[in-house]
Amino acid sequence: MNKEELVKYFELFSNPDPTCDGLERFLSINGEQEVFDRLKNSSDLKLNKVQLNQLFIMSGLTSITFGFFKYYWLTLPDKHPYNLKELELGYAEKDEKGEERLKTTGGFMKDKIETYFNSNSSGKPVLEISSIEHLRWGLLRVYTDALLYFGNITLGFNELNKKKEHEIVAYFENERFNMEILKDRGHSLEFADIEQEDRYLISEAACKNLDGENATQTLLRAKLLERYREAAALGIKNVKVGVLLDKDGDSDERDHHIPAQADHPFRAKLTRAFRGKLTTTNV
Repeated sequence: MNKEELVKYFELFSNPDPTCDGLERFLSINGEQEVFDRLKNSSDLKLNKVQLNQLFIMSGLTSITFGFFKYYWLTLPDKHPYNLKELELGYAEKDEKGEERLKTTGGFMKDKIETYFNSNSSGKPVLEISSIEHLRWGLLRVYTDALLYFGNITLGFNELNKKKEHEIVAYFENERFNMEILKDRGHSLEFADIEQEDRYLISEAACKNLDGENATQTLLRAKLLERYREAAALGIKNVKVGVLLDKDGDSDERDHHIPAQADHPFRAKLTRAFRGKLTTTNV
């Protein structure tokens, strides 16, 4: 692959802005020519940690530890906060046998990811990035973690690339929910349906009315307007929302505002004497 093809292939990870000096510059149109010269043999890359480190340094980036290289390119951690096999949505493509396989947009066969980390024919562990797809997959992991846990690609890269493998493992284990503890705590009581007349909590009333597709057409709003008009007909133009919601409306408590149910008929007889007891609020 020539430079133009490599830039196109890695465009998801690149920032073409000439002023960009972070990790996003590494494989952009403004990247160093030496980087693209090393990557041009994309199908048989054989890129080890030392060489990748040199490419980063030539690009003005900080150096990486072998632990960082191993974690992101040579292993498939099973205790990462998210499922690495589902990192990128892919598409179905038929293999040489005519069987459909899920393939990422970067060309990485998701159902064959493990083959990149198995021992080679000599029985020795894989210590190199074998292809351009392999390189892209590791970068995708780095970018995802940097954005999720640091909010900035280069900042996350600089924080993680100086750690040893066990330190990276420990960092992400600390970011996970401990599922074993959650399971050991036991399950909760069975949920029960709340009857309509018992749905008096403000949050319950709110979720039933504010989640609607059209907030101006909810039952709660219609009832509030209806009751306000009834109050206005009695000469009361300013009244607490809680009074409009109150199912009986004859409470003498100034701050009585929890409804028994939001759609109960308005039965308050708002007299001038009762009005005087209220702290009025514009509706």
